[in-house]
Amino acid sequence: DSPVYAAAILLHPSLRRAHLNEAWKDQSHYIAPAIEAVRRLWEDFKPLQVPAIEEDLSAYEAYKKRIYQPPSSHDEFNRFIDGPTMPIGSSSALS
Repeated sequence: DSPVYAAAILLHPSLRRAHLNEAWKDQSHYIAPAIEAVRRLWEDFKPLQVPAIEEDLSAYEAYKKRIYQPPSSHDEFNRFIDGPTMPIGSSSALS
């Protein structure tokens, strides 16, 4: 019932959706609801913004910045969970 486990899998760079699809292949009817629950968590926390630093932009740079908006958080979520897995070494960050 809690999306925390699915979030840990989906947001782990070496696991993502590929692992969920493999681990839950015999219970695939749980995958879509789990992903949707994690997406709702993502949508709750994603809007938190980092303060922007004032920039002196040329007219052209300001235009590009306005036109080429970053993808929505929904697209970013899908791009991450569907992206290629990235192996993480067995050593910890402290070693």
